[in-house]
Amino acid sequence: MNGLRHKKLAKIYSSDTADTAVQQFFDKKSTKDELKNGWENKIIKNDLEGAIQSMILFLEKRNEHFEIILSIASRNNRNNTGQMRGILSTDEYNRSRNKIIEALLELIRKI
Repeated sequence: MNGLRHKKLAKIYSSDTADTAVQQFFDKKSTKDELKNGWENKIIKNDLEGAIQSMILFLEKRNEHFEIILSIASRNNRNNTGQMRGILSTDEYNRSRNKIIEALLELIRKI
C-alpha cells in the first residue's frame, strides 16, 4: 500500500517533465557535483518543488534513496496544503519548511 502511494506521488512530481540537468548527467555531459550544485541553487532560490522534482527524477533512475525523497516530497506537499487551507500558522509553515530544506540538504550530501 505504501509503495503504491509512493509511485503515485512520484508520478505527480515527474509526469511529463524533463529535467535537462538530470538528463545531462545521465548523458555524461555533466558531473554529479554540478547536478548537486543545481539542486542547492534551486533550494537557495526557494524553489523546493523544482529541487524535489529533479531529485525524484534522478533518484528514481538510480534506484537509491528513492523512498527518502518521496517522503520529503510528501512532507512538502502536506506543508503547502496546510498553508493554503489556513491550517498552519506562518511560524508553523516556516518551521516545517526549514526542516524540509534541511532534509533535502542532508540527502544531497548522501548522494
